[in-house]
Amino acid sequence: MQTQTVESPKPRVPLNGVDTPNLFATINAVGNQPELARFQSRDEPLKAYEQTRDELALPQFLATDLIVSCDWDLETVQGLHKTMSEGMAREVLMIRAFAGTSAQRPLSGQLRTPPP
Repeated sequence: MQTQTVESPKPRVPLNGVDTPNLFATINAVGNQPELARFQSRDEPLKAYEQTRDELALPQFLATDLIVSCDWDLETVQGLHKTMSEGMAREVLMIRAFAGTSAQRPLSGQLRTPPP
């Protein structure tokens, strides 16, 4: 009777200067307790904006960390880029809502094309 040895998977090690095991552990901890990622402000007028901004930004921060880790395949990085794009679109809508502007009107300070 022949016995087969089964090798256990190698533990993940830091890759390209990114400590991916700790990064994934942090992502999981924050994912399970999103209140850890929220910045708490003492200024009431900005509290709603800051809370909304932080909630919208977290998926982008996590996606960015995963992208720079270079620990992904093509299908995964495509999904991460989609997460980034969708997150930025939500942030623009949120900023417009807080600024009281519509999607049709440029925000203050945006570049405008000069009239012909």
